[in-house]
Amino acid sequence: MRGNSSISSHVHIFTFLTFSEQKTCLLESRLSTFTKDTASSSNPLLIIVGSEATRAATQAGMKGSSRYSRSRQKVCENCSTAKAKCDRGQGKCSRCAARGIRCTYPGADTSTQSSEAPEDQDAAGSDSPDRHRSARRPRETPDFAHLRLCCPINVDDIQNRWLNLFVPMPGQQPKQYPAAITLFISRVLKSYVAAASRGRTVPPFIHLLQMRVLASVPPLSICLSLMRMCEQPAPGSEGVIVDLLRREMATIYANRSGYDHTAMLAAFQAFLLYAMSLFFTLAQGPDAGMREAMMHLQDLAAMSCRHGLVCAEEQQRARPKWEAWAVAEAKRRTLFTMYLFDSVLSSLDGLPTFLGTELAGLPAPASRVLWQAEERGAWESSYSLDLAGWSAGRLRIDELWPVSSDMGQAAVLERCNRVDRWLEDVDEYGTMLYAVTSCTHGT
Repeated sequence: MRGNSSISSHVHIFTFLTFSEQKTCLLESRLSTFTKDTASSSNPLLIIVGSEATRAATQAGMKGSSRYSRSRQKVCENCSTAKAKCDRGQGKCSRCAARGIRCTYPGADTSTQSSEAPEDQDAAGSDSPDRHRSARRPRETPDFAHLRLCCPINVDDIQNRWLNLFVPMPGQQPKQYPAAITLFISRVLKSYVAAASRGRTVPPFIHLLQMRVLASVPPLSICLSLMRMCEQPAPGSEGVIVDLLRREMATIYANRSGYDHTAMLAAFQAFLLYAMSLFFTLAQGPDAGMREAMMHLQDLAAMSCRHGLVCAEEQQRARPKWEAWAVAEAKRRTLFTMYLFDSVLSSLDGLPTFLGTELAGLPAPASRVLWQAEERGAWESSYSLDLAGWSAGRLRIDELWPVSSDMGQAAVLERCNRVDRWLEDVDEYGTMLYAVTSCTHGT
């Protein structure tokens, strides 16, 4: 069978199932017989093959027609095995990217398939040598060692934010979310949990560079695996899932002092996802247990922020290391998300909510191009352009807050122009944040 080149024009691979070894041998024998009978037929034979041996034999017979087999392959191997929808993304489908696993397409050259998309996806640009060189370039492993980060704010105010509900500090600015905004935030945060539960993508506060080293940060890798259980849990299993998530949260909090800066960020993100899953998906309301979880979450946030919230180069108007910027940006987005979640819980409890003045001075969420860049060169070019476009410094989060009464008309107009400039390039996360602040403060 391996030497029969006529298979290529008479066999279609439909799907891969699991067969016993005995059934595989029978199938291969029958396949050889059918191949002889159909060698002169104009109608191709539909074959369902299963084991690795059968797959290898079939692909060997189709070696002379790799272009044909590629054009028929519509999903990667992982999605095919899981019978899941595959978006056949450039380099990696989103499902494999979210899991940090290798994405391969049957029939592709094994030397390049980990970084090359299916051939039919690149057909439109097949005449471009640069496109092929870019597609075959292996993705580098991020280096998160020796990151130059600093923390320009007082993180103790983050850690003790829960106290503001009972003993407000002087000068605090209360904010009152309209009911529609509370519902809007809840729906958006719930969608982040749902996206992680389905495994097709990750929330917009987890950077793709983190996903490339997911195996080295157990808090986040375990979290994204456990989140799959939150999607359509079996009747009666909700209590078991709740207990499991709470145990993982307790484990993260107990081990918090032993994490390095990368694992600490992962622990912060995982704990936030667990808490939002309990509240939005598993119907664990804003009770005493959720309040305690929020206190622990604020502890983790403060510990993570102590490792740095901005790059040293950001304060010097220079371009930082890609990994350093990714960590800082992901940390800030996670922090902003935690504040939104805390505000929702307080609003539903009938408790006052306060403006996060302790975050003043932090950069607002970065542009879509910077956040979604997949290669170092593309990110560096985009950052240099972004740096030149913001000659007076990037937009700060406090520029989305209420305008103070002592600001002159010229200053107000300048702020409006800066916000408009920021909105031109921001991604969905930044748009959501602007919608919340604009409708709440009227900025």
